[in-house]
Amino acid sequence: MSELARVFETEAALRNYPNVQDAVVTVDGDAESRRLLRYVLRGTPAAEQTTTEQAHMSAWQDSFTVAPIPRAEMRKWAEETVERMRALEGRTVRWRSDAELGCY
Repeated sequence: MSELARVFETEAALRNYPNVQDAVVTVDGDAESRRLLRYVLRGTPAAEQTTTEQAHMSAWQDSFTVAPIPRAEMRKWAEETVERMRALEGRTVRWRSDAELGCY
C-alpha cells in the first residue's frame, strides 16, 4: 500500500468514529523514521452544542444599547469570520493583542 493510500485510509477510519467531527493525517520524518501524525477534532453532541452556543451567545451585548445581540446575528458574524479564516488557507496572520474572536 502506498504512503498516500495509508494516509487516506487512516483519515477515513478516524472519521468513522462517532465522536470525531473531522480528522487529518500527515507524514512526518525522513526515511526509516517516517511516521503518520493524526489530528482529530472531537465532535460535540447536538444537545451539548446547543447549550454551549446559548451560553456563549447570551453574553454578547451591543456596546451602544447594552441590549443582547440577536442569536441569528451572532451566528452570521461567526460563520463569516470562519469563512474569512478558511480563505487564508493556513497562512500566518499577525493578530493584534486587543483583537477578540468570538466563537460558538
